[in-house]
Amino acid sequence: MEKEIPTPRETGNPAPVRALEVIKRGLTSSIDQALALELDAIVDLGKSESTQNLIRNFFLNDKYRKGTAKVSAQKVVHAAVIGAGVMGSGIAQWFSSHGVTVILRDIAREQIDRGLAT
Repeated sequence: MEKEIPTPRETGNPAPVRALEVIKRGLTSSIDQALALELDAIVDLGKSESTQNLIRNFFLNDKYRKGTAKVSAQKVVHAAVIGAGVMGSGIAQWFSSHGVTVILRDIAREQIDRGLAT
């Protein structure tokens, strides 16, 4: 069974390994000790970054499925275009004509000069 449980290194989630540890220790403890072990594990795991991310992902996924997620559209004000050939210069021109500041990059200065000319 232990071989089937992914390590925190594999998943970034320490909960499965910690749960198995609590179960093993709880089997040889009194009910009160077992419950205390479980509570300690829950509190420790609840404070971890991975748990906080899993909780956040759960609620974001729920909002997404229900269609209630609000995505704020951001206006593009800067763009970089790699390659100043026909396609790159066309994309750069389109951005520029829509008020976007453009950085045009290419390995050949001649291509950039040609791209800026169009």
